[in-house]
Formats: sequence, structure tokens, C-alpha cells
Amino acid sequence: MRIRTILPTPRPAGTGHILSLGLFLLYSVFAVIHLLEKPGLPTEYRFPRGTSQVTSVDGVAVKTANEVEFLLSGFPIGARVGIVIEHDELTGNETVTLDRYYSGWYILFDVAISAIILGLGLVVAMFHVEKSVARVFMGASIALAGALLGTKTLSSMQPYWLGAGLCACFFLSYSAIPVLFLHFASVFPVRRFRNTRTIAGFFYAGTVLMAVWQTLVYLEAGEPHSVEMFRRSVSTSVWMNGLMVAGIVAGLLVLIVSY
Repeated sequence: MRIRTILPTPRPAGTGHILSLGLFLLYSVFAVIHLLEKPGLPTEYRFPRGTSQVTSVDGVAVKTANEVEFLLSGFPIGARVGIVIEHDELTGNETVTLDRYYSGWYILFDVAISAIILGLGLVVAMFHVEKSVARVFMGASIALAGALLGTKTLSSMQPYWLGAGLCACFFLSYSAIPVLFLHFASVFPVRRFRNTRTIAGFFYAGTVLMAVWQTLVYLEAGEPHSVEMFRRSVSTSVWMNGLMVAGIVAGLLVLIVSY
């Protein structure tokens, strides 16, 4: 008795799928290594009680937790760093030993969620009958998984060209998410617009330019570890975050109107 399968015959992997998957896996290896090696303040200083706040790291004044994270990315785990803490208008100087920024459970959860997202993209790429839909969904899965695994401080990995490239991959993954979501909403379950490929091409070109811009601004701040230049990179990231919100809202509107 022959058992009929629910899924269609798997589609052979194309060169594009193999290349993108290979690059993602290579990026993932370095991203996980960075998660394991990323330094941070001990827990009691990272999450101070009450009105306590770290106001200086290694002699450099800081205002936010993001600035602390940025400055510490230039040190290894185990390094001794001087900090200034303000608590109820009292100031104290302390020297702390840097610990691992992420807990083992967080890293495990992050990797597991990213693997599930990537696995879902692979299943759709292999079995969905419409190749264009499968391609966009696979790209969205890779971008989302890459953004979850990565962080801007990948730029601190050595040699410099490696850290810069990984940082660029993170920004590209993050910037591509809303565009891929909007593209997916415009072709699933049916193509909703004429010349979708041409329109999508303009959006993807904008995504690449946005990622390059964000990467250059962040790397410019990271090389001298300048807090002032880091603050400028944070202000420019408003455009990237705005793109994220606009793309997701537009994709949702396309889906809602279509149904």
C-alpha cells in the first residue's frame, strides 16, 4: 500500500539559496563567538537598584547604558576597568572586572529562535509551489535570524576587516527586514501589483545604501571609541528604525486591504 505525502516534491536548491545560506552560516559562527566573548559590567552594576547610575567608564563620561556597552566593547572579558557610580547625589569610584555580557541561557535561547526561523525559511524555500514567494520568504528568514544573532558591537572583532564586515552584515540584515516583509506581503498569496520586481529593486537599493551609511557612521565612532561620535551614530539610526516601522506598517496595510 503506497502512502501519499502531504508535502510536494522538494525543489532542488538553487545557487542563490546555497550561497546565501552558506554566507549566513559563516556569519552565524562569528556572531555566536561574539555573543560568548562580549564583555559587560558585573550584574550588580549593569542593573543598579534605585537611582544608581554609571556616569563614567575608563575616565569617559557616559549618559546611557548603550554608551557603556559601546565603550566596554573595546575591552576583553576579565579586564579591570574603572567606573564612576552616582547614587542619591553621592559619587563613588570603583574598579570592576568585566564579565560576560550575555548569560549562557540567553545565548542558547537566541540561537534556538534563530535556528527555528531559518528552518522555517528553508522549508518554505524547498516546498512552496511559487518560487518567487519562496525566495522572498527565505530572504526574510535569513535577515531576521541574522538581526537576532548579531549586534553592532560585532565591529570590535579582530582583525579590523572582519569586524567591519560582520557589522555591515548586521546592519544589512536589520535594514532588510521591513523591505522583505513588504515585498512578501505584495506577492503572497498572489501578486498584487504590476512591476513588483522593479519597485522592489528600488527598495532593496535603498536598503543597501542605508546599511552602508549606518555601518560607516558606526565604524567611524568605533575606531577611536569616541562617545560623541557614537551619539551621532545613534541619532542617525532613527532613520533606520523609522524604515523598520514604516515597512512593517505598510506590509500589514497591504495584507489587510487585500483581504
